[in-house]
Amino acid sequence: MIQPPPLLKSALEHPPTVVGLRRAVRRRLAWLTGSVVLPVALTCMWFASGAPEQFVGALVVYVLVTPLLIGLNWMGLAALRRAKRVLRMYPWRVYACSYGPADRNQSHLIILDVGCGSTLTLCPVPFRQDLQSKRNWHPHTLWFAGDPLGGGVASPVGGHYPVRVVRQLPPGDFGSEDPSAPPLAERAGLARDGRYRRLLFRRLSVAHPR
Repeated sequence: MIQPPPLLKSALEHPPTVVGLRRAVRRRLAWLTGSVVLPVALTCMWFASGAPEQFVGALVVYVLVTPLLIGLNWMGLAALRRAKRVLRMYPWRVYACSYGPADRNQSHLIILDVGCGSTLTLCPVPFRQDLQSKRNWHPHTLWFAGDPLGGGVASPVGGHYPVRVVRQLPPGDFGSEDPSAPPLAERAGLARDGRYRRLLFRRLSVAHPR
């Protein structure tokens, strides 16, 4: 039996959602801490061992890659902050869904059935997340909090794995025909000046090791 979303004013009032969000923040902080601590530790070990020349190449690679790792994990934390804001404003709703074709490396895309034969495609950001495999016992049903036209937060049924998602637009479509965004979407950070935000990386979410 599919578990319906709780009748709450805010998805953040749902305890499993709070736990899932905190777990995601801790995981991202661990990645951020590791991306800072590891190069520093390796540098200290290099100097302590007498600065052997054979390790110079590896050290240079770590130094060059570290800013990228820090930037990516900082983006992940920023997405989680935005997710928390959305979850504070919107309740969970249940939608039928499917996913993009795996043979095209698009299994992270979520195709949301919004009724009347219409669908919207959502993309997890900033990292690709395959929600089909995240303790998902109901892969054809999704919990969603937010505005489908402006994105929001998605989770497998139960709210235990909240992920920030944005609307995936067809190539060349920048949402010019979208209706005006409601005030609630602006308060949740999904819109500005009456128009839905269009994030530049909506088609550029990157893979990330879990």
